[in-house]
Amino acid sequence: MNSQKGIVGCLLLACTLQMSAQVKTYKYRVNFRDKAETTYALDKPSAYLSERALERRMKQGLPVDSTDIPVCRSYIDMLVGKGAQLVSKSKWNNTVVVQVSDTSVIDKVAALPFVTAVRKVWTAPDSIPARNANRKKEVTNRVTKSNNYYGDAWRQIAVHHGDSLHAAGFRGKGMQIAVIDAGFYNADEISVFKGMDLLGTRDFVNSHSDIYAENYHGMKVLSCMAANKPNVLVGTAPEASYWLLRSEDDDTEQPVEEDYWAEALEFADSVGVDVVNTSLGYYEFDDTTMNYRYRDLDGHYLIPLLWLPIKDWCWYAVPEIRGVAHGKKSHLREMRKMLLQWGRRTGIWLMLISLL
Repeated sequence: MNSQKGIVGCLLLACTLQMSAQVKTYKYRVNFRDKAETTYALDKPSAYLSERALERRMKQGLPVDSTDIPVCRSYIDMLVGKGAQLVSKSKWNNTVVVQVSDTSVIDKVAALPFVTAVRKVWTAPDSIPARNANRKKEVTNRVTKSNNYYGDAWRQIAVHHGDSLHAAGFRGKGMQIAVIDAGFYNADEISVFKGMDLLGTRDFVNSHSDIYAENYHGMKVLSCMAANKPNVLVGTAPEASYWLLRSEDDDTEQPVEEDYWAEALEFADSVGVDVVNTSLGYYEFDDTTMNYRYRDLDGHYLIPLLWLPIKDWCWYAVPEIRGVAHGKKSHLREMRKMLLQWGRRTGIWLMLISLL
């Protein structure tokens, strides 16, 4: 009899453990009505913007305004008090992302008087692939030298006349560049980056991850700019300083990545970078009911830029810029003109990088 009870107990424990393992978690974007309970002030911006950021804004004639004020901490605390876990926040959009496993918590959050909207933006996947624990062993750093100073980068340098800029002394010195991407696989081991001035790294998807074990795309983009190994690979801005920021979750494609991207961009602005390079854009998701229609991409949803010269076309969605442009010089000149106008107005500069 005791043995039967023991068997039943084990079965119940096994069932309980299995149910626990299957509990789904969700992330929701929460829009706030205002910043009425803020503890920050417009006349004391040094509390939330770096000295370098303020100097850049002064040079560009961009005043600090209410969108720069951080999201109200008291509002966040009330969400946490309801049982939600804070994931990310955006002062420019006045939103936060919270994570829950009990969706009834979101009903309580939505009922709060300062909440104007709630939207599910992420559902936990059933599984994610393991990262490569032996990734560093893949790097041999055996290189073949070229007779050309730029090495394998000579073609893209030449097509943009980067060599002329370098000859005039413009190699990026004194400039800070933030690269926002999906990961920078093995960039900490590859020899062409050894002399790079790295200001720091941040992961807005998972603060506990190793960005050098994530997707390789950011590493490739970074190599176009920061590589500095003569006769092997020299990039467009080898003497610039770099922030490496991860906002793209390569395991799934869900709207929460827009929130990660916004937080990464706000961080880049707050530390005072001069240029942001981002190769990310969102319009199709794992849940197709969340897909954007082309007419939705008007700059109110996202501000991406994707340039694929190999395919000879590009699409973009920034304020007052709508449409598809083929990669002809006249069209690219017009797009560049519009992007420059937008950059001067907002102080945020998006960089065009061609991966050849």
